[in-house]
Amino acid sequence: MYLPFKEKGPVVYYILSLSWLSWLGINVFGAYMLDWNVPYTQVILQYVAQPHHNSTDALSTMIGLSMLICQHVRRLDECLHLNIYTSVHMNVLPHMMQYLLPVFLGLSLVAEGPPLERQGLLHLICCINWYHPVGIMVFILASKHQHICYSILTSLRKDKSGQIVSTGYKVPRGDWFGWISCPHLFADILIYTAIGICLGLRQRAWCLCTLHLLVHHIFYALHIHRRYGVVFKKEYPTDRAALIPFLL
Repeated sequence: MYLPFKEKGPVVYYILSLSWLSWLGINVFGAYMLDWNVPYTQVILQYVAQPHHNSTDALSTMIGLSMLICQHVRRLDECLHLNIYTSVHMNVLPHMMQYLLPVFLGLSLVAEGPPLERQGLLHLICCINWYHPVGIMVFILASKHQHICYSILTSLRKDKSGQIVSTGYKVPRGDWFGWISCPHLFADILIYTAIGICLGLRQRAWCLCTLHLLVHHIFYALHIHRRYGVVFKKEYPTDRAALIPFLL
């Protein structure tokens, strides 16, 4: 069943996602840093993480969750003040299922961490590892370029004064668009990979989430790449890859 979804539809998604992730983050930080008793969160984790497999430390869990929250904050801001959306027809079931994604993302991050109890500042400091700054740097770089790519896509629909003059398609150029058709999706993959790096690349649940995202974005990017080729024909650069520079 297909129904029309109006402009700013993603705003609702990011508001709900951010509400859930913020609640989860407050509980996790409170438990690890302030020794809060968080029975509801513990009950949820007991259901989704049985048997419990501790593959990462508390610091990595908090860093990864913070990065995921920052990603959703930025995307919500872009949906409100940058992106231009038009009404589209979407299948109701997949559209509703996507609202469960942030629930699984948050739980996947926390499920393989230590029990939700006070860890102590000295213990958290001792957990600092080389992959934390590496993951954070990749996250910052990918987030920056994703924002630039969304800004380029938005500029194609506005005039010099900032007024919306078109909702049609134009050939995007500049930044990572010089190499691939969907740099915003490529940046998304890098962001999730960066979180995985901060988790030490040992967190199995997050690796599965990243793999799911990769497969989804590959099919979606190939669809967009082919559509660009059909719509723009000879005008579209033939040396651009769909998603991954020089590979795909």
